[in-house]
Amino acid sequence: MRKGNFMKLSIIIATLNCKKDLELTLESIFQQNVPDTDYEVLVIDGGSTDGTVDLIRSYASTLRYVSEKDDGIYDAMNKGMRLAQGDYLQFLNAGDIFYDNDVLQIVFERLDGKTSIVFGDIHVVNAAYETIFHVRYSTFDLEALKTKGTGTCNHQAFFVKKNIVPMFSNKYMLKAELNWFIDLAMLDSLTASHIDRPLVRYVLGGKGYICFWQNLFEWVCIVQTRFGLWQNIKNIKAYYRFFRYRFYTSKKYAR
Repeated sequence: MRKGNFMKLSIIIATLNCKKDLELTLESIFQQNVPDTDYEVLVIDGGSTDGTVDLIRSYASTLRYVSEKDDGIYDAMNKGMRLAQGDYLQFLNAGDIFYDNDVLQIVFERLDGKTSIVFGDIHVVNAAYETIFHVRYSTFDLEALKTKGTGTCNHQAFFVKKNIVPMFSNKYMLKAELNWFIDLAMLDSLTASHIDRPLVRYVLGGKGYICFWQNLFEWVCIVQTRFGLWQNIKNIKAYYRFFRYRFYTSKKYAR
């Protein structure tokens, strides 16, 4: 419950021309079994022309929004961070929904103001929201990020204290979240708490899947920049597994 200016969570949604998907996400949020005074919703729209802005305005009493041209999803997410008033931040994509109506109630039990990061598992779903597979995570640390990349965690099921969070780099179009995760993992006295249950239904087939080769290339570039050639050599098997599984699913489930 809000005390003074304290608000537990800011949920940031970056969107562009995703009216139908955005509505599903917003309904998922507002159905949560927690007081709406404990969180805020920020929609950062890139200047949609498909009716998305009209949809956002219909929710104007329950959220804050910006609609203007931006430089891509990570620029929009940075805008959201600057506007956020919550003690913790979460980033959802339009179309992603909470696993059930109890998610925020469970998460809020962990947002104690001391823990740096709270994260959980996800169900990867297709466009009909049928589960493709359940992804289980366990550890958020630098060693895992070196070898697993964004397979270490999922940003939709990731809650981070606002006062420690870095901005996303505008250098990477698809993999800036990996660079962001690394920035976080390198902070002193970072603490992370894992919730052993699915928190989000994550819709497969976004831009990272459509642009498979660029996604892989940016992963290699970030590892090279942050950890050097030897780490990239050690990651060859990981890159092969990424190619083997993600390349084919990207063709099958791309939206």
